Amino acid sequence: MSRRCALMTVGLVLAVTSSAWAQTTPTPYIYWTEPDTSSIKRQEAYDPEALPEDIAVGQGSPRGIAYVRARHSLFFADSTFGFIIELSYVTGQGNIIFEGDGAPGGLTGTTNPDPMILWTHIGQSHRVRQCDLSDPALPTTDLVTTGLGDPRDLYVDTLHELIYIADGDAGNIKVTDLAGITNPDPFIPHTCAVTAIAGITDPDPYYPMVFFGDELGSVWRADLDFTGPEPAVDAVTEIRGGLLAISGLAIDEDNDMLWVADGAIWNMDFVGGNLTAVVFSNDAHGITYVSDFVDAGPGDVDLDGDIDLDDYGTVAGCLSGPTTAYPPGCVLCDFDGDGDVDLSEFATFMVSYTGP
Repeated sequence: MSRRCALMTVGLVLAVTSSAWAQTTPTPYIYWTEPDTSSIKRQEAYDPEALPEDIAVGQGSPRGIAYVRARHSLFFADSTFGFIIELSYVTGQGNIIFEGDGAPGGLTGTTNPDPMILWTHIGQSHRVRQCDLSDPALPTTDLVTTGLGDPRDLYVDTLHELIYIADGDAGNIKVTDLAGITNPDPFIPHTCAVTAIAGITDPDPYYPMVFFGDELGSVWRADLDFTGPEPAVDAVTEIRGGLLAISGLAIDEDNDMLWVADGAIWNMDFVGGNLTAVVFSNDAHGITYVSDFVDAGPGDVDLDGDIDLDDYGTVAGCLSGPTTAYPPGCVLCDFDGDGDVDLSEFATFMVSYTGP
């Protein structure tokens, strides 16, 4: 079944907590989902005095989560209602971009070459689906429909154009290309259910790596080799054990850190496995790390922390007029989320203008 990545305001399903939005200085944040409380939360990543704050509270069971900078939005998977929801920092609205059969679980986003989200379906519908965010009129597509046991999470390596899928029931990691052609053999065999995955594509200063967590509470690192005609695994090492079942992983390459969710949230040195508790929670599930989050409000379309003449030039170039769809690449200029860029957006920009 094919459905468009169409926008539909969530309404009663989601209530945005607007006090948590403004941020004019680039700041690293962790965002996570809490299924039991039906909430999305965030916290400054490396501030020991920081406390969690609600970004959104609603209904359902949010699972996987990702931030897509090209749309300045969080996306998360709601396994109760079968929704994929976009939470836009531009409009402050929550929109359903996909409503379908099955329960979505893991979710990831990429911007190379176009903004896109991909997610797994768990339960009775075992597949991987994708949505091209560059054009909401395009249909969602089933990328992988066979050979999966219970896909819990996924990671996209845009450099090598590969997708790694954590297959829970099969207890392994499978790999597919961006066209959905899957090798039926496990790429990384494992002894129990693989429940979360993340990775590093940049080989400097490390090998390309895939990190994965399992249902027994261990975190593993697989060093990869791309020197041959096919990707290969050099070594698989357990870097930490003794946690609860791992539900989410996120990478901070700049600081050599791995963020781990097992109900609580932990910060881990991804080479030595040294561990620090960051968020004491019983329900943290999906997690994502944003290294340089900034938001000066509607009008900051280049996301540099101010609203100035650079932003003005972009908004002016995106003006489409009322009820006329804005040109490609102008989603950050649609401040009211009505699908066009008109005098309403221009008025908002003039009020918000701060200068450099």
